[in-house]
Amino acid sequence: MDSLVIVSFAVSILLAIYEFIGVLKARLSGKTENTGRVVARFFIFVILIVLLWESVHWYAYISALELPLAEDIRIKNTPFLISILGLTTIIVFIFVEMWTLFAEKKRGGAINFVYRVASATIILLCLIPILIRTITMWDIYNEKLLQQYEYIKKN
Repeated sequence: MDSLVIVSFAVSILLAIYEFIGVLKARLSGKTENTGRVVARFFIFVILIVLLWESVHWYAYISALELPLAEDIRIKNTPFLISILGLTTIIVFIFVEMWTLFAEKKRGGAINFVYRVASATIILLCLIPILIRTITMWDIYNEKLLQQYEYIKKN
């Protein structure tokens, strides 16, 4: 896996853990009553871990595909689908969070607004290399399957 993707996963997971712990502490101490933010941060963290797991699994699977493929090869794209679904879910969670932050700021209730928007933006930026690598692996996967199809057709 590319070093940029590894760094992106590390930064986004560490930031998600830090954000989750901070929001959980604020909720438990009574500084906030927003349980939705705690749940959203927890799901962002969990989805990032699942995304990391599936990306590693997908990368290993793509790397192991060699021509000619065995006739009984299991062709699967589940890790890709889970990765894309995970990325989409995280992006939706973050955009909803940013939207609520801007709405809170308009009402005058947003605390640490700049920090919270910056952390959400950093996580979004970290998702870009992960998304690019996932799509690149999908292209490699399709190319290998096409080569296998042409190999079978030729023989």
